[in-house]
Amino acid sequence: MQVHSIFIVFCLLVANIAMAQDFKWLQKDNKKDPLIMVEVRKSGPYFGLQQGAYTFAELGGEIQWKRKSIREAKTHAVNFGGEYNLTHNVLGFNAGAWRKPGRYDFTYGLNAVYRSNFDEHKIGIGPNLGYKIFGFHLQTGYVFHTNARHFVEHNELYISLRFLMVTERERTIHIRKKEKK
Repeated sequence: MQVHSIFIVFCLLVANIAMAQDFKWLQKDNKKDPLIMVEVRKSGPYFGLQQGAYTFAELGGEIQWKRKSIREAKTHAVNFGGEYNLTHNVLGFNAGAWRKPGRYDFTYGLNAVYRSNFDEHKIGIGPNLGYKIFGFHLQTGYVFHTNARHFVEHNELYISLRFLMVTERERTIHIRKKEKK
C-alpha cells in the first residue's frame, strides 16, 4: 500500500509541474507575446465507451481552453462524468483534468474516481495518457483504488474513447501592437 501512495504522490507532482509550465511568471526568458494569439473556450457533453476487464458506458461534460498562435497550440481541459456497467450494475463518477502541450502531442491527465456496486464502494486516482483529434479523445490509464473485499467489477487498467459534442464556443483574438523604433 505504501508503494501505491508514493506513486500517487509522484503522479500528482508530475501533473502539477507539467500544468504549471504555462504560467508566464514561471518562464525565465523574456519572449514577446505572439503577434496574433487566439484563445478558444469550448464546452459540451461527451459520451464514450471504456474497456478494460469490464465495459462501461460514459456520459459527462467537459470544458476546454485552448491558446493558439502560429507556432504553438496548448489545450487544457477539465471534465466530470459518470460511467455505468449494465451487466454488473456498477455505477461510477469521475472528475479529471488533462493537458495537451502542442498541436500534435499526446494528452496527459489525472482522474479521480468513485465507483459503487451499491453494496461496496471504491475511491481512486490515476494518471492517463491519450490522443485527441476531431472531437474524439482516445485515452488509456490506470486507477489506484481503495480496497473492497467483494467488489471486483471495475477497471484498473483501461482504454476509453470519448466524443465531445461542442455546444458552446467562445473565441477571442488578441493582436499585439508592434513597437515603434
